[in-house]
Amino acid sequence: MTDKQTREILEQIKAHDRRRVAMMKIVAANERRVESYVRGLFGWNPTMGKDHPLVKQAAAAIKAALNEGEADGLGPQDVDLILATKDSAKPFERGRKDAEKAMESLVKKLPFWPWVESVRGLGALSAATIIAETGLGNNGQGIAAFSPRSLRQRLGAAPDEAYPESDKGIRMIPRHRRARVSTIVGMLLRNNDGGYREIYDRERAKTYAGYDEKSRKISAVTGKPQLTAHDDLKARRKATAALLNDFWAAWTGGEIRGSSTPPQAAE
Repeated sequence: MTDKQTREILEQIKAHDRRRVAMMKIVAANERRVESYVRGLFGWNPTMGKDHPLVKQAAAAIKAALNEGEADGLGPQDVDLILATKDSAKPFERGRKDAEKAMESLVKKLPFWPWVESVRGLGALSAATIIAETGLGNNGQGIAAFSPRSLRQRLGAAPDEAYPESDKGIRMIPRHRRARVSTIVGMLLRNNDGGYREIYDRERAKTYAGYDEKSRKISAVTGKPQLTAHDDLKARRKATAALLNDFWAAWTGGEIRGSSTPPQAAE
């Protein structure tokens, strides 16, 4: 595959991703408007906070209207509004799915696809999303315009390199990008039984070992050591950094570390 063909694929992936995100935002915005309207009918206002019982009551009413065509506290016209909003989302949902299929098809044409396929928990859509969020398809730029470090920085996986012991580097990353990357990494860590999961678990164990006795807790749900949200996020960044290093290596023909990464190399 020539560099020109690769750039064209990257640009197409980015274009489809923009369309996909636009579809998702339109649907989400309409759902929020309906939620706000129904909450108002039940007497809720923003000063009450989102944990107020009326918020749950409104959500239950919307669910009942969608499933049963009626709900306590809602009139027929209110139910019709909810159902119409749901129906109006269908074209956008189809558009989103079409964009995702196109992204998956395109990423499978890239030379590094065999590596993506070999990483349990990654998948074509996640790989395409990483490409779109790192900007590899912007203005004809290919991966040659980046480095492993710049990829990590763009996805919020390199804060310790630029800002030791600080989250400043992360806060500079757009919130929507952080959210999308967090979803990808979450799926990866749930489904990856080696490599990146090992790095994540190892970092968690190392951090937990540094806690004093009063701070050490075991999760009642997982039975595993419980870290603060900040420390758990740092462990996730380590796994994300390792993934992006391999992402770069697979693309450029470098050394793939993955599950064979020695502990010291993964750090």
